[in-house]
Amino acid sequence: MPVFLYFTGGLSSTAKSKLNKEYFVYARDGSLLSRNAGTMKSLATGDELVELDGSNSQCRHYNCLHDVMIIRHPWDPMKFDLSRDYGLFSVGDREVQYDYITKTQSRLSGLSRG
Repeated sequence: MPVFLYFTGGLSSTAKSKLNKEYFVYARDGSLLSRNAGTMKSLATGDELVELDGSNSQCRHYNCLHDVMIIRHPWDPMKFDLSRDYGLFSVGDREVQYDYITKTQSRLSGLSRG
């Protein structure tokens, strides 16, 4: 069965019934939480909640921190920059974010073994 990682909202109950597991992902930098944090926390139960470390993102606003789920260091510290944050990556400074995969890898491996 498939697994789904949420970054914004939720799925219908019909879609959820076809999933083996779902995870809810948000980012934190100290007391600053990504735009979606409240929704993710309200939807998750148990080990379904995944918090990404945004402390090296240089974000100063929750909209920027929301893009930490896509890119480790978003381009604009105060807002979304969809064209660059979702498409202009570079090794070292602006790498693709994949920690939500590494944080759930052991749990996902267990699902694949049955």
